[in-house]
This record gives sequence, structure tokens and C-alpha cells, in this order.
Amino acid sequence: MGNKKILLCDDDIIFMKNLKSKILNLSFNNFKIDIVTDNTFSFENSYDVYFLDINMPAVTGFELAKEIHKYYPEALLIFLTFHEEFCMKGYEYKAYRFISKYHLEEMLPKVIYDLRNHFRDLEQYINVKEDNHVILLPIRDIELIISEGNYLNFFKGKKGFLKRMKVKDFISQYTMENFIYTGRGILVNMRHVKRYHVESDEVIMDSGIHVNIGKKYKEQFKKQYIKRDF
Repeated sequence: MGNKKILLCDDDIIFMKNLKSKILNLSFNNFKIDIVTDNTFSFENSYDVYFLDINMPAVTGFELAKEIHKYYPEALLIFLTFHEEFCMKGYEYKAYRFISKYHLEEMLPKVIYDLRNHFRDLEQYINVKEDNHVILLPIRDIELIISEGNYLNFFKGKKGFLKRMKVKDFISQYTMENFIYTGRGILVNMRHVKRYHVESDEVIMDSGIHVNIGKKYKEQFKKQYIKRDF
């Protein structure tokens, strides 16, 4: 995965030092972590992940989030607060995750686990054939996977790439954090979901492909759609 960069921003220095120590322990030192306060925050350096306290005296985490995504659109934002009622509002700022400071011990391990999988996913490729040539298809670029007998059809945009493989084999070999079932043998990459029509239970992908969500998969899809990280 390589060392990814995290910035912690909070007006409580002691809390941040404690948080830094916990993250390093949970991530096996796979992250490089810096600490700033709301008074010393700067956009000069970019980070892969920002942990932002929502309530700070100089500037709020939401205000910082808005500016961060102007400079660094791909950065992941994780909000921290004692005010759990702000949870849903955080997703208006494309929050990757929300952590209640009251439940830090419970929530942080799952967040770090998800982060490690997220970055591992960005570095994964699968071998497929295109015009009799083998190419490397980035897992992150796959919008849709459809099982067709002994083959999987991997769609990058509207173009499909057939590979002799079972869904269970794909799941066992690759990080599946961003893929979710919408039907039997059908998985969509949540990164590429453009719109979700609740009334018709239909998903429209970035490429324009329409995917219907089966009744069995509807509730789980809704949960993932609400908390998606992009």
C-alpha cells in the first residue's frame, strides 16, 4: 500500500496525540501522520486523509472540508465530534466516515480497516483480454460485474471484458469494499454509481448503464449508498 499521509486537525492537542498513537498501532505504521490545530491549518501540503474536528473555535471542520475538496478533490474526509446529531450533515461534505468521540475506541478500528482496504483497492489490477492482448484493468475502474456462466463480464464504462472466473474467486482475490450486490451474480462498484432512484430501485452508473436492484439486495444497497466515500 505504501505510506499514505494523514492530517489530524483538532483544537485539542492531547486528543490528537492520543488519536495519532491509536491510528499508528491499528495501521501497522502504514500511515504518515501530521497534526495541526484550526489556527495552524494550511492548504500548502496535500494529504490522502483528513481527520477533522467539526467544532473548533477558529474554523469548523465543515468549513475546512469545503475548502479541502476545492484544492484536493480526491482527499478522504473523516469527521470527529461529540455532537452525533451532525452525522448526516457530514455527508453533505462528502464525508468518508464519521467518528463520535464518545465511541472512538469502538469506531476507529473499523475506519482504519476501511482506509487500508480503500487504498489497497486503488492499487489492484486484474488481467483481461482486449483484441487478443492481455491488459491490466484497474479494479477501481470497473463499474459493473456480471456473472455469465463460467465467466465474469467486467464493464469499464459500457465496454465489457470477459474472463473465465467465478464471483467467489474474484471476491477471494480482491478487496471488495466498494462492490455490492444488486442482484444474483451482479455487482456494482459504488464509486461509479451516478444516481439512485429509490422509487424504481434503479441505479444509473457513470457510463449511463441502468441496473435494477433486486428486492433481496435493496436494504443493503441503501445502507452502502448513504455512507459511500466519494
